Amino acid sequence: MGFFEKNYTEVDRQLMEDGAEIDFGDGFVVTVRHNSSEKVNAARGVITQRLKVMNRNKDLTPEQQRIITSYVAANAGIVGWKGGDAPTFSPEFAEDVFKKRPEFLEDVVTAMTTYEAFRKEEIDDAVGNLPQS
Repeated sequence: MGFFEKNYTEVDRQLMEDGAEIDFGDGFVVTVRHNSSEKVNAARGVITQRLKVMNRNKDLTPEQQRIITSYVAANAGIVGWKGGDAPTFSPEFAEDVFKKRPEFLEDVVTAMTTYEAFRKEEIDDAVGNLPQS
């Protein structure tokens, strides 16, 4: 088996669009879409265009880049969350949390940009390890 076949197993493209459940600890699970999904790309295009128009097509500031990242993660990257003591998910609430806890935004973006949760091999292994009834 070659390097690429061994280290870059196939991903589930549908799961990348629909979202994969990521355990953030303490029973808190966030369902995220992959960063390259159509919905995430569409949201990124919308907010980037709005800010460029406001900025007269000049380079975006670091704060504007943070706004884009927060908007995209809250409005398209996160499908929902459950568990823990978190309130019901809404994009507005997520953006508020991102402002107060930027490390959570970083964790969500990391989950959105990694392929591990979206790899077919990982999913097949998890399904194969389920208890048989």
